Amino acid sequence: MAQRTTIQIPVLYSTDDADESVESNIWVSTGDMQLDNPELEMIYDDNLLRLCHVKSGMRFTDVTVPAGATICDAYIQFTCKQTTSDVVNLTINGQKSSNPSTFSTTTGDISTRPLTTASVNWDPTGWYSVDEAGADQRSPNLTSIVQEIVDGTGWTSGNSMVFIVSGTGASRTAYAYDGDQSKTAVLFIQYSGAGIEENKANLNPVISPNPSTDHFTLNINAASNRRIQFKILNQLGGEVHNFSYCTDNNGTYFFDITGMSSGFYYLNIITENSIITRKITVIHSN
Repeated sequence: MAQRTTIQIPVLYSTDDADESVESNIWVSTGDMQLDNPELEMIYDDNLLRLCHVKSGMRFTDVTVPAGATICDAYIQFTCKQTTSDVVNLTINGQKSSNPSTFSTTTGDISTRPLTTASVNWDPTGWYSVDEAGADQRSPNLTSIVQEIVDGTGWTSGNSMVFIVSGTGASRTAYAYDGDQSKTAVLFIQYSGAGIEENKANLNPVISPNPSTDHFTLNINAASNRRIQFKILNQLGGEVHNFSYCTDNNGTYFFDITGMSSGFYYLNIITENSIITRKITVIHSN
């Protein structure tokens, strides 16, 4: 069996999740964009100053799937922000683009984007617990959509992917980036293909301590003499630190974080054919 690599990419920027009204009322017009909603509405916005159906979009950056890879599995994991069991019928498409841009306030910026031929229907069961991120909050298999994007002209490892949710009925409400950066939508992709090495597919990162005060240690499985890169991003997606190493058989890395403010950060562990993201928490005593 061909070696498989799994990557996970959270929404890392405020403008990388958004919604667009698809109907008009006294508060909104068709095509109005909202980039700072704390809730990812799928697909009815019950805010008293909107009260309209919407299309929602999510953009995932630095998707390190090589061109020519075979997609084995793909899905988006959401975290429940509001409980509901009302009927909703959703359709998920990708944007048919090799490296789509982030969302903007331009009228119709979601609905005017070209869609993949592949689409996936989703009739989610009820969401009954706030902050739950389990099987019920997980999209169906999106392999056909991701494969179409990766097979498209111009696709290169490290490009971005956009997914668009439309539908009818009530809504499922998940956390958006502006609601809680630690609970944003996360794209999971598993792929196989030539050149994917087992040591890169099975890094098995362990961070300790986490939360951390002045340092943390990362242990990974990595073959010797392989280039590996680490990036620490803040909650806005800004790069705080960038490290590059030639790995050794020990696979242990020490990070000094005394200069970082208390808060949540994301550690990207990057090899030639994969990227793994882990959340880290920095807590400094007063």
